[in-house]
Amino acid sequence: MSKGYVVIFDDMKSCIDDVTKYLKELAVDLDVVSCDTLEKLRAALSDKGLMGLTRVLIFDLAVSEGEIKDFKFAILADIEEKFNTYRIPIFIHSAFAEHVENFKGYGTVFKVTKGADSVKQICTKIKLFLDSGLLETFCPGGIVENVIMQELHRSFTEQFKNNELEEILSSIEKSGIPEIKKRTEDVLLRIAIRSLFQNLMNSCKNKEDEIKEIELNAIEHYYRRKPVPAFMTGDAFVNKKTKENAIVITPRCNIVNKNYNQLLLCNVRKLTGDEIKGLKRKQETFRRALNSDVTLDYIKDKSGYLIQTPLFEGGLIDFNSIFSIDEKTFLAEYEYKISLSEELTNEIVRKLSAYISRGGISNTHLAEALYYIGAAKK
Repeated sequence: MSKGYVVIFDDMKSCIDDVTKYLKELAVDLDVVSCDTLEKLRAALSDKGLMGLTRVLIFDLAVSEGEIKDFKFAILADIEEKFNTYRIPIFIHSAFAEHVENFKGYGTVFKVTKGADSVKQICTKIKLFLDSGLLETFCPGGIVENVIMQELHRSFTEQFKNNELEEILSSIEKSGIPEIKKRTEDVLLRIAIRSLFQNLMNSCKNKEDEIKEIELNAIEHYYRRKPVPAFMTGDAFVNKKTKENAIVITPRCNIVNKNYNQLLLCNVRKLTGDEIKGLKRKQETFRRALNSDVTLDYIKDKSGYLIQTPLFEGGLIDFNSIFSIDEKTFLAEYEYKISLSEELTNEIVRKLSAYISRGGISNTHLAEALYYIGAAKK
């Protein structure tokens, strides 16, 4: 049985042959299923058994002169349907790839213009995706699905003790809520997801009496939030004119309840060249920056460090740059970029709170104070 398939649609046999050849040279252990007509392609795409084992899709676009003239390709509907159904990389490999307006900004759809090395470029990416484990992580029946199902099973069998489950259901039933079933589904779903999340994120025990903390990839501190509401505490926005980043720091409860006159934000300052060089020179310095060590000169206690990743360029949240702006102006002048994880957001809020609540005390005369502890000069 095949370990997986690469399904390719192209009316040029030479292109299909090149994909097969390069994948073999790169030792990519995936079988190629080739389709040279739209009818054959759609037959393959409708085969659930085949698609359940497909790890990559490669599509050419044009099948007629009319499509080329208007840049309206019938196959885009098929691509859209598979994009919405299967969690696998999709390559649009065509001389007209740049004319496709669909899938702008989608990181799992790759538009590659046909050229001398375009097939090799695609196959090299597939090799990376396979070797890194990506193709077996998100695919149907893959690692993510299996882990989630295992953890959800644990959530059901271990999360509820004695008569707790019955008490939860009774509390919903007796609450007077009209849609009891929908409420029950929502509550149990959140319990399951929270249990799943916490079990995956918390420290894990490797050996007896030894607990090793999970080390996150820096990119895990950021995620793309659903667009409702339009902004939330910990969201990073960019000013459309100045290109300066800012973090929303208005408390969550105020945003949810729309209890604010203006939004509070902090600017994010980009690191200088010297600061970046300093982080690169010594790993210990970088480690301290990752943990927002206040003893670093450019962090101290008046800013929070945000790590640079492919999702967000990071920088320093400058607590001295707090400003307010009305919602209408904010939404007109700023554009959403990314959200900080809840953990990182809470840490930034704590640091900001500590900074603005620091009052300090009046200076005390040293010699007089030394006298009281018996250390004054005689």
